[in-house]
Amino acid sequence: WFRDLTIINPPVNLSLTRISNNIFDVYFDSSQPISGAQFDILGPITINNITNTGNSPNWIWETNGNTIIGFSLSGELIEPGYNKILTLTMYFDDSSGEVCINNAIVANNNLEEMPSLFSPCLDFTGYNPGDINQDTQISILDVILMINFILMQNNISDEQYILANLNNDDLINIFDIILLIELILNL
Repeated sequence: WFRDLTIINPPVNLSLTRISNNIFDVYFDSSQPISGAQFDILGPITINNITNTGNSPNWIWETNGNTIIGFSLSGELIEPGYNKILTLTMYFDDSSGEVCINNAIVANNNLEEMPSLFSPCLDFTGYNPGDINQDTQISILDVILMINFILMQNNISDEQYILANLNNDDLINIFDIILLIELILNL
């Protein structure tokens, strides 16, 4: 009786890959066009920024910090295949843990829900950008450490350099200090 079994809607696979300290890409692998998606990113994280990719250029993506919803007002579909959909910038609420995709609802071009499969959770150990001294708090201590590094009064590790380079221009300078102060005042 198994040979008569047909899958009406093949599953869509959702996966995460870690790009850098706090940046993750989201991929969809589907045999059908996708007309909308909603899913959760679980773990001790808060999503700070969503960057759309070329595979969903006219889609609107929104988040409340952990749930992400995406759709197109023009009816544009995400084409079948293995596609990078989003790049997420996350802030960690802890210095280690797991990040997972879960609770997905993905609609095909007929507005039918597709079964969803998820990649394994990703372990992370890391700190938030700006937490240069890696004490899990972004504070004046990080500002002083950054200033001392700029004035060449102390050295920092490669990981601390990445955490201090807030504008991602590969330089630690006054612009990073301004961003760090803004980050502290907006916490």
